[in-house]
Amino acid sequence: MDELRDPEGFIEQIRDADRVTRFQFAAEFENAHDVYNLIHRPAEEYNEKIGGTKTTVESRGPSLDKDIVEEMARSAASVGDPASATIKEKGKSKGKTIYLRGTPLLEKILLPAGIDGMKEQMLAALRSAYNRLRRPDQGD
Repeated sequence: MDELRDPEGFIEQIRDADRVTRFQFAAEFENAHDVYNLIHRPAEEYNEKIGGTKTTVESRGPSLDKDIVEEMARSAASVGDPASATIKEKGKSKGKTIYLRGTPLLEKILLPAGIDGMKEQMLAALRSAYNRLRRPDQGD
């Protein structure tokens, strides 16, 4: 299992930017159940059908939709795919490239005695962290 990356720092920079002029992500073929259906799932399916190991999708424009960029960043983070964006900060004419690297997504657990209880706690913590990553406004 790969560690999940917390996309919040990346997303915060997207939200605070005056404009987003480029967004890029790479898709493999993880086939996660809830990746963003607009483009992430088709990119994964294309990559699998063509026999690729990675497909890169890039969008450019004077002002990309920040809500869609955020959803794509969360989708990419949920399967460990890399992403980047070029943002224009207020009052600056030159673009700045940011990367979805983030820190590992952490979830605190209380370890009970016994292996079965530990498995249940770890699974619950993984679900909680994943739900927080994909649906931050809905809570657990």
